[in-house]
Amino acid sequence: SREAGALKIGWTFEPEGAMSCLKKPFLWREAATLIIASKCRATGQETRSQLAGTRGQDFETLMLRRSGNLGFFPDTFVFPGGSVEDQDFDETWLSLIPVSVIDQTLKSTYPYNGADGVRKLPILARPWRSRVPNEIAFRITALRETFEEAGCLLARSQDNYKLFDQNMLSNDLKSEMRKRVQDDPGQFLQVCRELNCFPDVGGLAEWSDWLTPARSHRRFDTLFFVTFRAEPLLVSHDEHETIQHDWVTTKEIINLRNEKKALLPPPQMYELHRINRFPSLDYLQHFSSYRAGHFPIERWQPIFLNCSDGLIGLLPGDCMYPQKAVDSAGDSDDWTKDELFVQHIEKWKELLTNDHVSKTEGVNCFSGLHKDVSEDRRKGHWLYALQLHSNIAPSQGHLMPIADK
Repeated sequence: SREAGALKIGWTFEPEGAMSCLKKPFLWREAATLIIASKCRATGQETRSQLAGTRGQDFETLMLRRSGNLGFFPDTFVFPGGSVEDQDFDETWLSLIPVSVIDQTLKSTYPYNGADGVRKLPILARPWRSRVPNEIAFRITALRETFEEAGCLLARSQDNYKLFDQNMLSNDLKSEMRKRVQDDPGQFLQVCRELNCFPDVGGLAEWSDWLTPARSHRRFDTLFFVTFRAEPLLVSHDEHETIQHDWVTTKEIINLRNEKKALLPPPQMYELHRINRFPSLDYLQHFSSYRAGHFPIERWQPIFLNCSDGLIGLLPGDCMYPQKAVDSAGDSDDWTKDELFVQHIEKWKELLTNDHVSKTEGVNCFSGLHKDVSEDRRKGHWLYALQLHSNIAPSQGHLMPIADK
């Protein structure tokens, strides 16, 4: 239910007592990313089935190449996404997005009611900035950023709730609207109003949550969503943040990265290796929908260690990952100063650099692997050399990635 004076449509609003918590700054800036998967486009005489046989999947994923002038992971291939803005919590969205769509979206996600002792994902558990639920606002962020960076308006008609036909927009009108949103995030709501549509929040499923490592110069808590389309969308990069776009299978982009033709940030590399397990779009869509409704999302914070001959990125579940970091859930960096943590890391560093295990590849000697390993520490080169090692059991209903080793 909603508080006094509001419509009762199935979710709870935290009153102003909880809003005071917002004055306390968070360590990470909130962000949202959208993985868009679409059926392969048949070309020439090849059917989709034949393409799936030769390419390993019957679907493609949209990848955008970031400009080399950007400060955060420049010149890398990423999924569309970006920072949450206050305008994504504008309460006017509640009059634009149908009540039934909001209600169904909330019901389709894992019920974080604490009955089974599972703690709600911190990025969603924080007090609401307005009467717009966090689960809805972060979806709006992902869809707004997709429009800004890729020119794709993933929306539904107010008249019949069908997917909005982007072909109705002329290139000039789309460019004008896109520029307005890039200059002012609040214009996304106005654009939807003018086009008599609303963001397709119900078409997004929660997929994962990644924190940038402690002490990074830019820090984000990024919620990953996934959505699906029967046909590849018409995409145009913005020539500012994004300078290239490609619809590729996960195998193709991973091979480009292995051939040093494409750089991938660690979260994107991990998720592409995970999606690489799915041969068909139908399988991926069914899995993501079921998992999102029956299991919670875990928040992962990589911990990077510098070794004499490379770099190791630890992930939760790895035998080297400190329990202190798990307990903090990313809400504090105090664990990095903890004496036991320092001793823990020094022990592993010594073990990895002694005469018996002198190289980073020696991590394969241990059980409970869930880490990225790069045998090249040079700036701009370590991402190419990063290899995923994993032999642990998956948690919370997710699949583990196809590891490099």
